[in-house]
Parts: sequence; structure tokens; C-alpha cells
Amino acid sequence: MKRITLLLAALGTLGALTMAAPRSQKQAGPFIYAEKEIPTDPVPVDPLLDPDLKANILFASIQGGGIQELELGAGEQWANRPYLVLGSASGTGPGLSMGGIDLGLNPDAYMVLTAKSPNSASHQNTFGSLDEAGRASARINVPPGMPAMQLHHAYVLFGSHNKVVYASGSVELNIQ
Repeated sequence: MKRITLLLAALGTLGALTMAAPRSQKQAGPFIYAEKEIPTDPVPVDPLLDPDLKANILFASIQGGGIQELELGAGEQWANRPYLVLGSASGTGPGLSMGGIDLGLNPDAYMVLTAKSPNSASHQNTFGSLDEAGRASARINVPPGMPAMQLHHAYVLFGSHNKVVYASGSVELNIQ
């Protein structure tokens, strides 16, 4: 819990943080891994490609809800590191810089919610430790009846002294 508290302290003092330039985009063929214009039909993410964050869906239904499965893949060099999945309802640019690490999410109330309430019914396995291969999985559960919106998710890794040492690219979740 100490790691979350330190991150929230950083998020609470936005005046002390610098805004980051947008992260590089990750796209391979029709598969989208960061903020880009997206097709109107749902596009599954190809599991054979290996960005640092993958999602099984980019769309969820207002009527039926949905589950976005996130696959975190920082790599073996980050094995066993604590991670926290964060979200933003206000986009990815300009983003946020935490101690020189650029996070491609804009700070907002949803980011605070994802930081304060990890591993909840709606945000499962969003705080934990990567495995020996530097991987983990998380779930974002969208209940039926949510309003139309676009969310983005990314994760950060913590090093010694609970410092953010890595930030992934972001994936979007469009609720339509």
C-alpha cells in the first residue's frame, strides 16, 4: 500500500510535476496499442505481437458492458517488480512525467480512482508484481449502463524507494 500512497502524493501535487510530450505510438498492421484513430469495428489485438501492454478488446457496449483483458509485458529485465495499472478518461496527451518517467495518461479523477482502488471488482489484478518473465495480467470490467466514453490504461513499475522506474504505452477502451 505504501507504493500507492507515494503515487497518489505525486498525483496530488500536479503543480510540481511537468507535463510530458506524447509517448511514441505503437501500431503494427491493423492492431492498435496506443492512441490512434480506430476502426469502427472491434479489432482484437494480435497475441503474437509483443508491445509492453496489450488488450483483447478496444470496445465495450453501453448495453452489455464488457471485459478488457490487459496483458502487461515489460520483459525479463523487470521481473518481480511491483506494478500499478492506471487509467485516464481525459486522454493521453500531453501526459504526465513522474521523476523523469513519462506516463502517456492525463491526470484526472479516473486516474485517482484507479490508483486508490486497485484490485477491486471493476479493476481486477491492477496492483501486484510481475512474474519471472516480467509479465502479468489485469482486467477492466465495464458494467452495463456505463455512459459512452473513451478510457485509456497504462501501467507503471516501481523500483527501490517506491520510485516509478518504468511506464508502459497506453491502450484505449471505447465504451459505445
